[in-house]
Amino acid sequence: MIHASQLAQLHSVGCEAAKKERYGHCFTLRVLANGKLALGLRNDVHHITLKLESAAFNCANFDLAYTVWDAAAEGWHSALGSSWTVPGVAILTVPLIMPKAYGFHIDYDILGLSYWMLNRVEEIGRTDLDSYQRFPATIKPHLQTLLS
Repeated sequence: MIHASQLAQLHSVGCEAAKKERYGHCFTLRVLANGKLALGLRNDVHHITLKLESAAFNCANFDLAYTVWDAAAEGWHSALGSSWTVPGVAILTVPLIMPKAYGFHIDYDILGLSYWMLNRVEEIGRTDLDSYQRFPATIKPHLQTLLS
């Protein structure tokens, strides 16, 4: 797993031009003293902080704990529906997205989830492959809703 300080360094080296072209803004990404990651616009005091501590996303584990977040119950409106499957934690901090003087704090490891999903960590070390060396087509119901 990439360390948060390495992530911030990689961000400053190669991603800034791509994000400016894609989104029309220069974003900053930095690790704060408290270990959280801050995402914001350059020259703006407001930012979003993200939790960076979910060890669950670093393990080759197909039986990942999960819960459901009810966005509507916290006053959020989503094009994806009001209930979201949230892997990596059994119990969420409520509220999940907290307004702060500097912007917002999201008390969930979004980057860890992205790493886990993109790298298919749950497949590492699996031995229950079929005769063509493929992983089983079955998937846990909570992951099915996340991936659909």
